[in-house]
Amino acid sequence: MLLPNGVRLGGDLLVARSADGMTKHYLYGFGTNSAGQPVIAGPHKDFEGHHVSSGQTFAVNSMFAQSPFRKSN
Repeated sequence: MLLPNGVRLGGDLLVARSADGMTKHYLYGFGTNSAGQPVIAGPHKDFEGHHVSSGQTFAVNSMFAQSPFRKSN
């Protein structure tokens, strides 16, 4: 997917960490710029499921649907 700024989006990465009984999720986008150099954007935290109780189940694929890159295209 080619973004308006010339970055070709290669994909999304979801990172999770646990602290104080909570699991915190972060979305990153990765790809290449117009010169072919790798780029990473994020972390993005403004999505449903950013904070959940540790051990709480959820549909991981629902988080990728909330990628800020997907919203603009």
